[in-house]
Amino acid sequence: MLKQKLKSILILLLTIFTGACERAAIDPAGENNGELHALFDEYREANFELNPIRAMFEGDYRFNDRFGDDLSEQYLRDSLALEQEFLDKLRAIDHRQLNGQDRLSYDIFEYGRLMSVEYYRDGYARLDTLMPVTQFFSTPSFVALLGTGTSAQPFNTVEDYDNWLRRLGGFIPWVDQAIANMRTGMSEGVVLPALIVERVLPLLQAHMVDDVTDSVFYQPLKNFPDNIPEQDRERLVAAYESMIANKVIPAYQRLRGFMAEQYLPHARASHGIGALPGGKEWYAHQVKYHTTTDLTPEQIHEIGKTYAEELYKEIETVKNTVGFEGDMKAFFQFLREDPQFYHDEPEKLVQSYRDVRTDIEQRLPRLFDLIPASEYVIKPVEEFRAASSAAAHYMAPAPDGSRPAVFY
Repeated sequence: MLKQKLKSILILLLTIFTGACERAAIDPAGENNGELHALFDEYREANFELNPIRAMFEGDYRFNDRFGDDLSEQYLRDSLALEQEFLDKLRAIDHRQLNGQDRLSYDIFEYGRLMSVEYYRDGYARLDTLMPVTQFFSTPSFVALLGTGTSAQPFNTVEDYDNWLRRLGGFIPWVDQAIANMRTGMSEGVVLPALIVERVLPLLQAHMVDDVTDSVFYQPLKNFPDNIPEQDRERLVAAYESMIANKVIPAYQRLRGFMAEQYLPHARASHGIGALPGGKEWYAHQVKYHTTTDLTPEQIHEIGKTYAEELYKEIETVKNTVGFEGDMKAFFQFLREDPQFYHDEPEKLVQSYRDVRTDIEQRLPRLFDLIPASEYVIKPVEEFRAASSAAAHYMAPAPDGSRPAVFY
């Protein structure tokens, strides 16, 4: 079992490294191969052109006025072409001539491109685009988070405010494309579970305000930096109010109306993607991508059951140690419901997480030689997302340190 745990840790680390390599060329630890690193830079540039919001999260702000397109068939074709192009270019480099970090970077980059080619080529990306709205980090909630002015989208200059206005304009055609894609999904039996649709509706409803000043998209106007001239403020307020009232709110209304009245009646009772046409293959691809192994979903499930059984025994030991009278079912109910395990004020809950962070930061040097330089802050989930959001989630920092990470 120890061997299996170590293997799981290695799998996790490799997955993390894969994401890091896709974000930027890995700095060489020793030998350098200029051709390889030039290829990484070229891929990064091409990827950012296709995915401008991703560029912003990676600290490249040249495309901050662009929304991007991640739902159309043209986008899927362009993405597949991009991944295949750079896989071919990579394989033109002699892997045998690389050493140290360069060889590792080559392998990780190749793995990422292989998985992406499979994702687009075999139709899994298309299935994704037919179900574009969920209760977690789908675009309608994500764009609102950016629009609050407290996330990755900068609101420090007049240019920043103008950039966001143009980028936000791109959300309107995204909504119409999402509705069209969901209609296609309805005709092909590729639809969301009814449970998820029901949880999406209040997220969309939250943005259908009567007064534009109550919209989360209005928040940056309430927090102008001192360097924004008064004449620009007046212009921006007028432009933002018009955008919110005449385009953004109606877009949310269209999306919610469609999902509540037309889509929900066609939503499915099943939950996993395995129940969809082509879903079993898609799920197997996801397992392969996230574990970097050739284990089947069934094998992964068996590993999970083994861990669950071990955890159950450990919890049973805790129950007996504290002298709880009752069976395990009663103990679980006690842990879920007893008031002693809950804070009576939201700020106390957030502070308890901050206290844990302080404790962890003091212990990290005992376990790790390399510690992230970026700071991270702890925030409560915004009110407009709280009803359906994940209980806890994380947003990575800007690579240049200009924006901290956030644990929500």
